[in-house]
Amino acid sequence: QGPGVTGRQPILKPGESFEYTSTAPLSVKPLLDKTPVVARMEGEYNFIQLGSDGVTPVSSTPLQAKLGKFHFVLPALDTA
Repeated sequence: QGPGVTGRQPILKPGESFEYTSTAPLSVKPLLDKTPVVARMEGEYNFIQLGSDGVTPVSSTPLQAKLGKFHFVLPALDTA
């Protein structure tokens, strides 16, 4: 939690995109006999729309995009 994505706060113009890779250290002991799921994550991104000068916010209320819950699943182990 905090400002930016991986410490960056990209400014995107219409049609532009931003991609990033993130890691999350997991200290878990999976219960492979019960489930391949080792963790779950969910969250949100907050956006501020800038005016035509590219600096001044249009509103003091950020737009919010919620991320639904997703699962970290271990791949099947090769037992051969």
